[in-house]
Amino acid sequence: MKASTEPLKITLHGMDERAARMFAMFLEGPARGHCEIVPEGRQEAVVVDLDGVGADRLWLDVRRKFSGPALVLSVREKVLRHSIWVRKPVQASEFISAVERLRTEMNTLEVLHKAEQQARRESPPVIAAPAAPAAPAAPAGAEAPGSSATRAAEMALQERRIHECCGNQENSLYLDPARRADLFFDPAETLFGAMLEAVQLARQTGTPTAVDGLGHPLVLFPDQRSLYTDMREQYLRPLCVRTRSQTPMTIRAIPIEDTPVAAATDPRLQRLDATLWKVALWTARGRVPHGTSLDAPVSLRAWPNLSRLEVIPGAMQMTALWIAQPTSLLQTAERLAVPYRYVFSFFTACQALGLIEQTTVADAVAVHSPPPEQLPAKAERRGLFGRMLNKLGLG
Repeated sequence: MKASTEPLKITLHGMDERAARMFAMFLEGPARGHCEIVPEGRQEAVVVDLDGVGADRLWLDVRRKFSGPALVLSVREKVLRHSIWVRKPVQASEFISAVERLRTEMNTLEVLHKAEQQARRESPPVIAAPAAPAAPAAPAGAEAPGSSATRAAEMALQERRIHECCGNQENSLYLDPARRADLFFDPAETLFGAMLEAVQLARQTGTPTAVDGLGHPLVLFPDQRSLYTDMREQYLRPLCVRTRSQTPMTIRAIPIEDTPVAAATDPRLQRLDATLWKVALWTARGRVPHGTSLDAPVSLRAWPNLSRLEVIPGAMQMTALWIAQPTSLLQTAERLAVPYRYVFSFFTACQALGLIEQTTVADAVAVHSPPPEQLPAKAERRGLFGRMLNKLGLG
């Protein structure tokens, strides 16, 4: 398998000399250590800029020469076989995340390929009895459910999902006082914060609200606990790691008659809580909102419905612990022996749905994020995160 510490060998396509030089500087700077430009024929993947003239022909030409994995750079979303889209202008965090996803997929394919070869070597020839009808032949390389190769492939895919939701920070980061600032993010500067603003505006106006500036519609119906968008996950997820200065967004109330009409079975109509939960995870990536206490006990008002939410490892244990015995974020990781990044991401997702209560040892003041169904929060339930909510207009 490709080790994550080794640079991915790539070739560049669709870039003129100046653009290629600038991209090489990007790989030596913000994305240092993740990719290495190599001569044609030695690459493990290709990076293709598809915003130039003749992009369709360029893609076909690249694919004639190389059928392996590709990173596709474009302003608009590209859905192409065996490729991962990276939005332009390229941001280091998004590019690195795409490289890690590509590595995981490469490793998964390698596992499956080895499993096929192993199956061919170990499967004895089957001779059908003359009197019995022949059973349909199994596909070459078929592997038994639950085999070690299948489990390895599933684990590789799960690793990718965990990275997208919880980041890849080492435990040592959470214990280093000098790097404490790396554990926090400002929701007000993210799509996550914009969605919380939209929920609040809908409560105030009594009408649906829209988040504009994303290139696709995003309409929230908090009263119906639903959300309308045609954005696929692979487009929505990268938006969660961009700041609102990089992707300017505006929030507006819209009249009922101007809202999109969709049947209950329309895939563009999604559960608001499930989408907000995922956006919180993809934004947090192992962090918590500014103002969150790392030492104050955390408790849950209710169990999150994990059967319909994106689940990360340890979610059930953390839920049970916080319901039964309020425990701080740092102590939760220690008691359950789970990575700190899992705990921090899970906390942020629960907080997004208004499930968190965090009681300080000093005065037992509850600090929590008000759920969409219960806005606004009571005045006495304030604290550092409460002041952040005021900034968002959610207080």
